[in-house]
Amino acid sequence: MTGRRHVVVVGAGIVGSALAFELASRGVRVTVLERRRPAAMATSASFAWLNSQAFFRNADGIGEDAERGYFELHRRALGAWRRLEHRLGGVGIRWRGMVAWCEPGAAEQERFDAELARRQSWGSPTRRVDAVDIERLVPGIRPGAVGTGMYGPDEGNVDPSVAVATLLGAGTELGVDVRWPVEVRGVATSGGRVTGVDTDAGRIDCDAVVYACGVETPALVADAGIDVALVESYGAIVHLRPMPAFLGPVVQGPTAHALQRPDGRVLVARHYAGTPVEEAQEIDAEEMLRVASGVLPALANAEVERVTVGHRILPADGLPIVGRAPDVPDLRCVATNAGISLGPFLAQLLCTEIVDDAEVDLLRPYDARRFAGAR
Repeated sequence: MTGRRHVVVVGAGIVGSALAFELASRGVRVTVLERRRPAAMATSASFAWLNSQAFFRNADGIGEDAERGYFELHRRALGAWRRLEHRLGGVGIRWRGMVAWCEPGAAEQERFDAELARRQSWGSPTRRVDAVDIERLVPGIRPGAVGTGMYGPDEGNVDPSVAVATLLGAGTELGVDVRWPVEVRGVATSGGRVTGVDTDAGRIDCDAVVYACGVETPALVADAGIDVALVESYGAIVHLRPMPAFLGPVVQGPTAHALQRPDGRVLVARHYAGTPVEEAQEIDAEEMLRVASGVLPALANAEVERVTVGHRILPADGLPIVGRAPDVPDLRCVATNAGISLGPFLAQLLCTEIVDDAEVDLLRPYDARRFAGAR
């Protein structure tokens, strides 16, 4: 019976905490194990833009069907965030849309045009905007010359630390046991079934395990026969001290990427979507802020609070990875560089598979077996 199952979730980022909450809501006994602290790794270093499609993601060559499927996944994921907000109340979200543009004649203008065309033909409310529209959407902004611009009114951003704390808090009220710092050393199995998790604090008996622990996932699931093909990446974000609200939509300009969270903090980002580690350069926070203030003059007197340079995961083909051990079906993993946008929806789908023993068709394109023998 579902109330007698015990699932261990390894990782207390957005995906792990959302999955723990979903499982507990279905009456499952859940233990969450975190090596450092909740939201410590990629979650805390995320730009946390909730988007209807990973904008110019690194997934070239995957085919139009896969492109559209991933677009639909993101669109459904926005709905999952809204349902979560309705269930739990304040989870740190601002639904103020997204505005993006490129300069006239820029190398990426053709891709902007193609992205806008795809979004509109596939049902997104995204619309074309010019410099005047951008100035209306973001009062005080200086966009400069605009080649192709777009506005996605259904998008937003979230404070991931607030979201994780809310999810774990709600989960704890339902009986979720959150433990940290705990290091997972392996999974005990017998006869093709999970029997427990071995940790530095001893064994925890359970009958299912889900790894949702970012860059640590490949090493932890390799022995189970799950191939998780990840590329290391990094994202640099300058976090500014709280400011009066002035920035509505997420801004994706040619030289400045910025958003403002509910607590007034503004984030200025570079390479948050996933840049290979070898391309990383030393981060100059003041220079990033200076460039951003040229587009958003309200930032001219902003104060830097901290800088995060987070190493995160980037699946080799840019698409999520959902894996199951071939000989131990109750040993699973999930990995994606779009964990903030997709986390609650992936958690919902995984919960259905785990609790109801169902096969969710939406997850099939992201099966880890697509990488088998590829390397």
